[in-house]
Amino acid sequence: MTEESAGTYNYWRPLFAIINFGSLLYFSMQYMRPNADFWDFVFVGAGCYFGYKFVRYLISASEFKEIRIHPDEMPEFPSKGIYASIRHPIAAAAMYMNIAYVCLFRSFYLITIVPIFIAMWYMIAKYEEGLMLSRFGKEYREYMNRTSMLRGSGSDQQRLQSSGYDMY
Repeated sequence: MTEESAGTYNYWRPLFAIINFGSLLYFSMQYMRPNADFWDFVFVGAGCYFGYKFVRYLISASEFKEIRIHPDEMPEFPSKGIYASIRHPIAAAAMYMNIAYVCLFRSFYLITIVPIFIAMWYMIAKYEEGLMLSRFGKEYREYMNRTSMLRGSGSDQQRLQSSGYDMY
């Protein structure tokens, strides 16, 4: 891998995050509801919860230097800490922050934009999984079976498998 391609990989995800949250901030400030009813306080509370999950996932993921390295250059993939239960905590954090924007700013206009950004973060996570599968193969596939892609823990998947949900 050349240094030039590694540089582009390191900057495309943060650039997308800036576009994502900058555009949401612009639209939310334009169309935010000025009044506050009881349900607004409930939504703000939910927004604080999703914002907390965003910060917690981002801090937990930033402890690993592997998140800043292209998969072709990784000696191994992270599988400890938050990565023991979630394969893509940064994408999950971004999704939670998108939901937090809707709750905090209480704007119906954001409901039309946020699903697009959530779908984009999901596509980024799927793309990165493809890179990891091509680099680490069977070892990463076993890791995928133990962990959840974006939320929860591996025990959630194990519980679903043991319930017979995927029997057919």
